[in-house]
Amino acid sequence: MYTFEVHFSEQEASQQASIMITKLYEDQITAFVQKSEDLLSQLENNRLDPVQYQSLADVYQNMIEAARAKLKSLETSPQSLAVVSM
Repeated sequence: MYTFEVHFSEQEASQQASIMITKLYEDQITAFVQKSEDLLSQLENNRLDPVQYQSLADVYQNMIEAARAKLKSLETSPQSLAVVSM
């Protein structure tokens, strides 16, 4: 059995955390967009009526906008600027 000891500087750890959070928000946006597209398919196949579709589409759109806002705030934070400048 091998044991490895890994040391990160505080800046490195912060950069890695920022990268991971950014990836998580991007994945979340992708999932919400896919769900929105699935709703359209359900509407076309008459599994949702237009009122249900609009209600659910609004919910997903709000979640997409919220995730994009969080992503944008990460892009303008001082920690992320260090990631961008690497």
